[in-house]
Amino acid sequence: MTHRRIRKNDERGAVLVLSVVGLVLAMIAGGLAVDLGFIAQHAREDQKVADLAALDGVRALPADPTTAARDSACLPLRNDFPCLEPGYSVVVEWADAVTGLFSTNTLLLPLANAVRVTTTSPHENAFPFLGAGRSVTRKAVATLGNGSGCTLPNLCVVNDGSPIGTVRVGSTVATIDSAQSAIFNRLLNQVLGGGSFNLNAVGWQGIAAGNVNFSKLKAALNYQAGTVDSLGSATFTFRQLLDASVLAMNQSGESAANINAANQLLTIAGQVGASAGAVIQFDRFFDVVGNVGSGVDVADAQINALDIVRAGLALADSDHFAELTLLASDLPAPITDLVDVKVKFGLIEAPQMKSGPPKLPPSTYRTVATTSQVRLLVEVKLNLDLGLVARVNVTIPYLIDAGTAQGKLDTLNCAVGNSVPTSVVIVGVTQPASVSIGTTTNPLLSGAAAPSPGVATLADVSVTPLIKVRIRTTAATTVSVTGKTQTLTFTPPYSMDNPQTMTGTQLLSLPVLGGPTTDTQVLVSVLGVDVLDVGLSTSVEAALLSAVVGRSTGILNNIITPAMKALGLSLGGATIWAPPPQNCNPTSFNVDPGPGGTTAIKVPTLSS
Repeated sequence: MTHRRIRKNDERGAVLVLSVVGLVLAMIAGGLAVDLGFIAQHAREDQKVADLAALDGVRALPADPTTAARDSACLPLRNDFPCLEPGYSVVVEWADAVTGLFSTNTLLLPLANAVRVTTTSPHENAFPFLGAGRSVTRKAVATLGNGSGCTLPNLCVVNDGSPIGTVRVGSTVATIDSAQSAIFNRLLNQVLGGGSFNLNAVGWQGIAAGNVNFSKLKAALNYQAGTVDSLGSATFTFRQLLDASVLAMNQSGESAANINAANQLLTIAGQVGASAGAVIQFDRFFDVVGNVGSGVDVADAQINALDIVRAGLALADSDHFAELTLLASDLPAPITDLVDVKVKFGLIEAPQMKSGPPKLPPSTYRTVATTSQVRLLVEVKLNLDLGLVARVNVTIPYLIDAGTAQGKLDTLNCAVGNSVPTSVVIVGVTQPASVSIGTTTNPLLSGAAAPSPGVATLADVSVTPLIKVRIRTTAATTVSVTGKTQTLTFTPPYSMDNPQTMTGTQLLSLPVLGGPTTDTQVLVSVLGVDVLDVGLSTSVEAALLSAVVGRSTGILNNIITPAMKALGLSLGGATIWAPPPQNCNPTSFNVDPGPGGTTAIKVPTLSS
């Protein structure tokens, strides 16, 4: 058998075949890379043209922006885009502020707030075997305003040429009595998680006399370069807010009242832990409606120092609920036979001060400051002589559901060339409220629906080892306070020193047992068997009614009213301020316009 010998030289040329295949693939890849590079270069050039054309076009609104945009793109001395050559095009469209849909419908120009420019240019591949010629298309959208919240089809912020004003509403800070100071101290100690903080009425009055300059507070919170919007949405601890207020009011050139208030706040801050309470969002108590750019238009806004403490006490408590006990010694005037008072607060939100534009005719109010909606359960314990064997502890539960009070900025009357309004019109509105003698099954007084007052047990006492007397209401006794609307006009100087109180409002009064909507019943338990109206009932009921009615005025004036004032709330009436800023010629104020809003200043922003 003969074997054929295989030589190595028989495999020569195999690599050449592979090399040819690899070379072809490399040429294709190289061609693709070159073509992609050219496409990217053309796309960048077209995008620049679209960006500049859109910016120039949006400045022409509410006129047709087509000519302005095409001139920007096509003129030789501008961007020299060859609009008239085959394959090149510039399409100009606009969007209205209502639908946000882009079109060339000229009927929508009065409402237009954005311009979109679409550029198209031809592109031919350098390597023909990679495919036929293609085109490059790029788009750019320019929008009026500063872009805050501007996400089409939502409304974009544009300046409507409005002046700006400020509204503050709440209880007066003219005087702070010992009852209010006791409530402040107890609330503060609760936020601190316990403690023995105690500032007298003079100290609290000193805080109420101070005002914090907004721009200085903004800087003290390390938001010098931040916008009002960014500060408004920022959160701080109660201690951070107090420390910043002290720093803002304790600077060179501040008034003696502000420096004194700063020293009082420093006393509070020294006892507040760095993380005490929940975080506080700044715009929950001072807010600017719309967008004011760097904040120059509200730089001189004055925030009352006591409002900062109030807001901190309300907001730093995460569930907005507080419970405290007042003794007879805490009250400015004694209430006969008072043992103590348990006060429970359920706050819906903190009172507010707001700056922003006036009403958008005919009836859209854009700047509205409100006091808090509050629910209070005031349980007054009295030790009364009801004609029984001994004196009896009687508890009268007053359940208060207080609606909000509002200050609505209506009109700023501006003279030509004068930046300070000749007058500012604010509409004050109070909401209905009610006071009941009754209990509630909602211990935190929370929830959207008002708690329903129920039957209240006023006294439960043993007369003898075998006889027990229980006095209770047969229904909740309720007094209602109706709402009211009133127009108030303020004139210069605009300051914290010139509040106005709504006149003719129905003020709070307390319900009286035995009135037309309720009665009391006396249950006498003999050997465990409840018997209604036995012998003692007439005399016991008469003694109870007489004792409670005789103390109602003191309970209202020395407990309930100070509690409301301490929280900055108005009940049945409203105290309203028009503090600075009140400005006829704001420099950077923008608001969300309604349909048909005019455009006075155009600051375009760009999105590709």
